[in-house]
Amino acid sequence: MSPHAPGPIEQFVAFVRRRVNLHLLWTTLIWTAAAGAGLVTAVSLVYVLQGYAVPGGWVAATLLAAACGGAAAWFWHRLSDEQAAQYVDRFYGLKDSVASYLHFTREGRRDGFYELQANYTQRQVGELSPEAIAYRAPRRGLMLAAGLTAVALPLSLRGPSDEVVQRQQQEQAVQLATETSNKELLEMVEELREEVKDPFEKELVDPDKLRKMVESLEATKDQKEALRQYAQLERELNKARMAIQRKKDEQLLEKAAEKLQEDRESKQLGEQLQQKKYDKAADELASMKTEASKPLSEQRKQLAKLKAASQRMAAAAKANKSASQGKESKSGEQSNSKSAAAKDAKGGSGAAGESGASSGSSGGELGENLEELAASVQKLDESLAEAERQERETGKCDSKSQSQCQACQASVDKQLSKLCQGLCKLGIRREADKKLCKLCEKCSNCQSMCNGLCQSNSPNAGGKKAGKGTNTARRNATDELVDNSQTTQLQGQKGAGPSLTTVESADEGSGVSNRRTAAKQREFKRQFESFVEREDVPAQVRDGVKNYFQLIHQMESTPAVEAEGDAAE
Repeated sequence: MSPHAPGPIEQFVAFVRRRVNLHLLWTTLIWTAAAGAGLVTAVSLVYVLQGYAVPGGWVAATLLAAACGGAAAWFWHRLSDEQAAQYVDRFYGLKDSVASYLHFTREGRRDGFYELQANYTQRQVGELSPEAIAYRAPRRGLMLAAGLTAVALPLSLRGPSDEVVQRQQQEQAVQLATETSNKELLEMVEELREEVKDPFEKELVDPDKLRKMVESLEATKDQKEALRQYAQLERELNKARMAIQRKKDEQLLEKAAEKLQEDRESKQLGEQLQQKKYDKAADELASMKTEASKPLSEQRKQLAKLKAASQRMAAAAKANKSASQGKESKSGEQSNSKSAAAKDAKGGSGAAGESGASSGSSGGELGENLEELAASVQKLDESLAEAERQERETGKCDSKSQSQCQACQASVDKQLSKLCQGLCKLGIRREADKKLCKLCEKCSNCQSMCNGLCQSNSPNAGGKKAGKGTNTARRNATDELVDNSQTTQLQGQKGAGPSLTTVESADEGSGVSNRRTAAKQREFKRQFESFVEREDVPAQVRDGVKNYFQLIHQMESTPAVEAEGDAAE
């Protein structure tokens, strides 16, 4: 036999080693299955308690991790040759014979005593059978693996809850709604870019800035984030609108329109200002411009209409200016009183009140323009009147009057051009404000749509669906009417109260008419039956009570008959 060939003892030890390692493998598989089922149960509970379905990837990853851990544990705990020899000695009671034999053989000790020990060990091993090493499965591991598997399987296969399904549907709806809304907003901005042609309007609106603001919107499935970004965009658009609007100028022109509508000649101009058609109003004012080439009498006739209109507009500007100064003086007095009180209490200087009292506005640039136009028209009218008087008396006017008329005419033309230009710009501002207002309305619609999607997908949302009802026609029992000796006197006028029937008027159009009725007759019938059928009087005294009431009725009827006989006599 070759010195390197395994002997009977080595073969026996190798066979035992394979058998024990196989038993260890089965045990490891059982505990690995228990550990894997436990991990799957834990992961499933994390998702199920939140209402979500367990992702298959997590289940596969958990089982793979458990398998890798079990393989590593088996590889770490499997028996080596020395451990298998010690197991043989311990299991068969050989008192370290096999382990000693392997130790001596590995060191090359084969003569003398070592040969006798080897022969003795070989004889003992030859009488042994490896099948005596039976496998004993771990009962606790089997029960634990079976129980955890029974729990893990339904949990891992459980679908999402109704709330999660509704929330996911809501998130998908919000995602789609935000994508659609962002696309529509971008299209509106592109349309606005094409509509804006005037340089001043383009400066007010700034389509490039609007496009950047809309492009910053992101499609999201979070309802709060969607509402936040649309609210932020609407807030920015409102800021831009506030920078564009000239509310004080519009209010001043409304007052001027009321004044202008009092006169027949300036009524058309007043209506245009009242309707906020500022471009047409500017054209109307430009048509009132006098022509210096015409005779003086014709110029004065043309100027009369502009004079009347300018005086009325200037009167409105002065009234508005005095009203604003009155408000500022009141606010200044209040701030002065507050600052004085603070000065008495804390020793303050009260500068805030002084500054508030002295910071009165002059009525605005438009008001000043209206007043200056009225003054210039008045001067031009006086200059034309003087020139006309000289022409009527001497046949011509001197150069001084002509130069004065030309200067006044130039001043009127300047103020009138300035007013017309201001009206045109105010009209452009109004158009730009309308375009931004459309974007603001679209942002509001987007927010309303997001809120509507969330409310329609909520579990408490209302709607027409199946419910519960009762059929009162099958009711056999009667309600007992108990007399508690508490009476109430009804007061009021018959017929002067709410009725059981109502008349409702519908909108015009086609439809089906119906009548709303209430089941009052059946309720009154039940109440009357219960009143008639009540038995408050005991049975043993019922006859006596009946006779008592009959005697009372007879006594009441007898005096009535006698009274009738006396009256006949």
